[in-house]
Amino acid sequence: MSDFSGVKSVPVAWFDPKVLGLPVSRGKTAYHVAVCGHSRRVWTIGTVLEVLVIQSIMVDEPAGDCEEATRCLCVSCPLNKSTPESYAKAHAMKRWPKDHPFGIKINDNPVFQEEMDEYWEKHPRGGITTAVRRGKAR
Repeated sequence: MSDFSGVKSVPVAWFDPKVLGLPVSRGKTAYHVAVCGHSRRVWTIGTVLEVLVIQSIMVDEPAGDCEEATRCLCVSCPLNKSTPESYAKAHAMKRWPKDHPFGIKINDNPVFQEEMDEYWEKHPRGGITTAVRRGKAR
């Protein structure tokens, strides 16, 4: 991000996986799912510490850049430059699982996309969501 004129802070929304109908833990580790305010799609899976620390990400849309570009699971985002290798390295994984396509399936679900659009209309500043209401994110 060389010229800062197009740089903006984009909010992040963190969801308890139950809200999105995902498994509650990965092995012994509890996690939360982060949705980017730019793409309105899941960009990473994080620990409770990350939920407390990461509240926004920097995006420079005119320059085609994002601070999380090489660590993002939203493969449909035009700013995404992630590869399975770059994501695994950024998240201290040995490697991306061979039997899984890169990205996260929920991003391609039209119902999820509609729910995220509704969420961002109601909560433009993002935040942490742990409540479930009839299977939809509040």
